[in-house]
Amino acid sequence: MCETPVACHGRFDLGLTLPHRLTSPHIASHRMLSLGTSLTNQNAAAVLRDGLARVAQGDVAVDCAGLTHVDSSAVAVLLGWQRAASGRGQTLSIVNVPPQLGELAALYGVAGLLGLPADAAHPQGHHRH
Repeated sequence: MCETPVACHGRFDLGLTLPHRLTSPHIASHRMLSLGTSLTNQNAAAVLRDGLARVAQGDVAVDCAGLTHVDSSAVAVLLGWQRAASGRGQTLSIVNVPPQLGELAALYGVAGLLGLPADAAHPQGHHRH
């Protein structure tokens, strides 16, 4: 019988996957937080809590490749993780950002705080609401 969701399924509850080693020399000693398919108000509190625990362990790289459903809560979670990383003297590295998440971050004026290019988030000037 499985003792934890991590041991059984290779995933943290609510979409965080087990850490993977990175090849970048700048963050090679850190593990990547890989998000699941959804980060919305329905799971944001738990994902924030789990991610904060990982950031406290030094995991400051986030892979958003799996995200297909996001709302403004996703931006809030990433800002929370960035604030926690900054408090440790580190910077959160966010990769494979889906267009909708980039657009939301730019819309709220926080793309720069998250290290995302503000101009790339609005292709052809369109916004999603």
